[in-house]
Amino acid sequence: MTNAKASARQRVLRYLVRSWLAIGIFMLVARAVGRYVFLAFKLTPSIDGHVFLVFPGASPQRGDLVAFHAPANPYYPRELWWMKYLVGVPGDQIVHRGRKIWVAGVYRGTSQLRSQQDNRSLVMIADGVIPAHYQFVWGTHPRSLDSRYQIIGLIRDDQVMGRGFRLF
Repeated sequence: MTNAKASARQRVLRYLVRSWLAIGIFMLVARAVGRYVFLAFKLTPSIDGHVFLVFPGASPQRGDLVAFHAPANPYYPRELWWMKYLVGVPGDQIVHRGRKIWVAGVYRGTSQLRSQQDNRSLVMIADGVIPAHYQFVWGTHPRSLDSRYQIIGLIRDDQVMGRGFRLF
């Protein structure tokens, strides 16, 4: 075997050993901190960003990203975790003017008449005060499926998984 072939073989072997070592370390760290933090990946354009760090059990506040399980709906599997901004808390007022919506006095967009996916009618959430143990979640994209619509509605405290932070 020539020196060039031996050198190439050693480089490949070093690369494989380092790769497996890195994967092993990553898996150990993930297992150790998995109950305290996890990664979430966004599948839709509803908010900016692609990868998020989520702290399970952390209590999100108004303006924070919140990871939650949405109610059953015809568009997404129940087991998906959603990520939206928490913009309405108990005691906040929800007000419509036509299809435009305000939450806690802040304009949050115009509700769509129909779903882009299957042309179903999208019914807006009713005007009123957000009750105790519920939250209004919102996506920044104009066609985000969020609390503006009855199909998602207000999110109960027990649906919340934790607080999210955008990584990139």
